[in-house]
Amino acid sequence: MTLKAPIQRKRQPDLLPLMDCIFLILFIFFYLMLFLAKYDAIDVDLPNAEQSEQMKEQHVSIGINAEGEFFLVKNKLNIRQLQDELTKKVEEDANVTVLLTSDKNTPFHAVIAVIDIINLLQVSNFAIEVKSD
Repeated sequence: MTLKAPIQRKRQPDLLPLMDCIFLILFIFFYLMLFLAKYDAIDVDLPNAEQSEQMKEQHVSIGINAEGEFFLVKNKLNIRQLQDELTKKVEEDANVTVLLTSDKNTPFHAVIAVIDIINLLQVSNFAIEVKSD
């Protein structure tokens, strides 16, 4: 009587755990990218608007919080410093877009002061950021 040796099959690596790891890493990457793509501005409660459109070009962001304090890319400035910095930006690029972001509880005179500076510098591209409904 002869005994046959069992047939050896080639073992293939199991790819499911590897695919799970890759999808997990991909998920974490996309999740972190959402947090890294935040806007460089102060935290304000935006007013609502019925009609609004997205801006695509580069812009200078001016923020005004509820206390009427002025910010240029998260740097707190007084009105004179803001005017000087904005003048530099306009001299660098005459077609710069100025984006004004203010809290809905911002004193009106603070908003008017910034708009006055923008008009004084003859900035043609000006927008006010609002929250879409």
